Amino acid sequence: MSPDAEPADLQREALRLDGADKLADRRDAFVLDDSPETVYLDGNSLGALPRAVPDRLAHVVAHEWGSMRIRSWTESGWWEAPERIGDRIAPLVGAAPGQVVVGDSTSVNVFKAVVGAVRMAGEERDEVLVDATTFPTDGYLAASAARLTGRTLRPVTPAEMPAAVGPRTAAVLVNHVDYRTGELHDLPGITAAAHAAGAYLIADLCHTAGALPVELDARGVDFAVGCTYKYLNGGPGSPAFLYLRREHQA
Repeated sequence: MSPDAEPADLQREALRLDGADKLADRRDAFVLDDSPETVYLDGNSLGALPRAVPDRLAHVVAHEWGSMRIRSWTESGWWEAPERIGDRIAPLVGAAPGQVVVGDSTSVNVFKAVVGAVRMAGEERDEVLVDATTFPTDGYLAASAARLTGRTLRPVTPAEMPAAVGPRTAAVLVNHVDYRTGELHDLPGITAAAHAAGAYLIADLCHTAGALPVELDARGVDFAVGCTYKYLNGGPGSPAFLYLRREHQA
């Protein structure tokens, strides 16, 4: 369309393109305002409510909890839910089954991943690299993990990470994107650099899982953490997920 097009023409063209989009009907799967003009852009904070969820929640509360009570641990599959739901998330982050579990919060999983990576790396590696531009809680948890394991925390920008990682590095914690700007970091390059130095890579996927392509298996990522209340539309209070590459599983 011509750059000199009138606003009304631009609007008509935008509506035409929107209607022709193969994802156009997905809007109807979510509870939004009745107005078709509503555009919801806050999935980065809280995903919209899927229309099928209220009835499903009511069934779980009234039947699985209310009627079946403790039988639901086995008969309703509660016991296996972390692995079962993890396997449903796995394709969204480029992972084969058996590597993703759902549970705890993002912060708890970040802490577990950093501590696990440090202990796997061995005592001779005494530093943890953390994304200097990270979401603040990741930095706090990385610092706590470093204190617990007796390591030094070194903040560096994602662009500096490939050159900064070295023989003393036990683990590298990086966000897939900058939560402030949306800048996509070079996860494959950072992962390759970490592995070349003998370190482990932990990726925070909170702002990409469900929104952008993620290829954990193909990129060789060791650990990854993400939340489910943003682009996975799990709702307020929904648990996080943790990915552990199969070769690291005991």
